[in-house]
Amino acid sequence: MILYVCQENFITDDLQCGLKKNIGCSDAIFAVKSTVSHFVDHGSCVYAAALDLKKAFDRVNHFKLSSTLIDSGVPITVINVVSNWYSKLFAAI
Repeated sequence: MILYVCQENFITDDLQCGLKKNIGCSDAIFAVKSTVSHFVDHGSCVYAAALDLKKAFDRVNHFKLSSTLIDSGVPITVINVVSNWYSKLFAAI
């Protein structure tokens, strides 16, 4: 429902594989393998780096995120739902 309400505000690159309908991890893996194979087949060295963003939201300035969403035209009700949702998350060990 949130995606439907806000889809005109979500602009992504055509090369993005995550959070898109009918595109996923296997498409990203295929793109990486194809690119590496191309350059290796043509005698080039290939260097790669990876960044794990699974904890990125924990480190985001939530006020700035909310402000950016507002400036982007995302409906305030959606922003309130997301803010409320993340404000109640906690972990216990």
